[in-house]
Amino acid sequence: MQVSHQTLVDDGRSVERAPADHASSQGLPRLVAGTERQCFGDEIVVARPDGLWHLLLRGEEVDVIDACDGTASAEAIVSRFGPFAADLLEELASGGFLEGIAATPERGVVASRNGIEFAGFSRFVHFAQRAGGRYVATAPGALAAVAVGIVGFALLVATSNWIDTDLSAHGAVIAIWVLIATEIPTAILHETAHALVIDGHGRRVGRAGFGFYWGGLSFFVDATNALMLARRYRMSQAVAGPCADLLVGGVVAIAAWRCGPTDVGLLLRVVAVLMYLTVLINLVPLLQLDGYWFLSDALDEPELREKSFHALRHALRHALRHALRHALRHPQQATTRRDRVLAVYGLFSIAFGIALLVSGAAVWLNELWPVVAMAFSTSLLGAVGAIVFVAPLVLGGAAQVGHIIGHRGRDREAASEGTCEGTCEGR
Repeated sequence: MQVSHQTLVDDGRSVERAPADHASSQGLPRLVAGTERQCFGDEIVVARPDGLWHLLLRGEEVDVIDACDGTASAEAIVSRFGPFAADLLEELASGGFLEGIAATPERGVVASRNGIEFAGFSRFVHFAQRAGGRYVATAPGALAAVAVGIVGFALLVATSNWIDTDLSAHGAVIAIWVLIATEIPTAILHETAHALVIDGHGRRVGRAGFGFYWGGLSFFVDATNALMLARRYRMSQAVAGPCADLLVGGVVAIAAWRCGPTDVGLLLRVVAVLMYLTVLINLVPLLQLDGYWFLSDALDEPELREKSFHALRHALRHALRHALRHALRHPQQATTRRDRVLAVYGLFSIAFGIALLVSGAAVWLNELWPVVAMAFSTSLLGAVGAIVFVAPLVLGGAAQVGHIIGHRGRDREAASEGTCEGTCEGR
């Protein structure tokens, strides 16, 4: 017998909440009242009512969840589905998904594979909401941020001749360390923008923490509960971070223009250029960053990159193996319209991504590299700063290339294993 669910959101993917009756007896697993699920293609995300714990499930794992309706014992469920069901039931119990079983207590500070995580970031988000964040994290607020970003970008173009005015050697060293010092504050602002949208729509902002990403120190927020939002709100959440970056970049670019081609003005201009490059990287569809997730939800394709690349490979093989006449003789071998659309998207994402990356690299070499080179050759402090600044970019680029190349193989391996993915790390 399957659990009867109540649909909460209707946007093509339902968010469902388990009924609120109590477990019939001890030893009969039943999901706690208010447990939610969100469908993403062949997978679902199950969320605890308080939004603190999530599980990503697929295949028979979903059937095990449905069987936890208080009518079957744990032994019967394991006998029906196999040994993997015992592990899943144990994970459900430790995660607080089952009635009558207390969840594992949440610790204040923990070390995980992501880095050092701490609880309580949601209180900061609530404070930011009351301080005016509820007005910023809205469509008018996003439009205002984009407007400031456009003005700032226009001023960057207007002051492009400043690159002929080099920073002093001392100014280059200061500029490198200022760029390093601003990485964490701007990352916190970026993640807070995401969190404000999540909190503003009544969802739980999870833990925050510091870790290493792309080889450098980074700040992150567990935004897993955003997966339970309606699709249009997930799209808003995805673009909130880049809008915050645009706002900061625009303000800094305006300040640089006001200061003129002085050391301070040149320093501010370098910071602004870096902020705009951050926005650019976030928009590259090849990378699973904010721009990709926005497109994935906009097109309602949870595995957009994997499906589009698969369709593109299939279309290329079909074109190479079958001449036009042969395809006309055997129309059943032709690709479907959906596959062709996905293939076109895959081709576009590769071309657009390469164009953005090449453009970003050109801007980086033209605008930032002279500062890095001057700082490196000026002093030991400048050389250390240059290495600390450049190393994450090199390591991160190599990691992303490896991720893109190896993604298909890892997907096949994960699919063949068919095991529970555990706690979602958030997007």
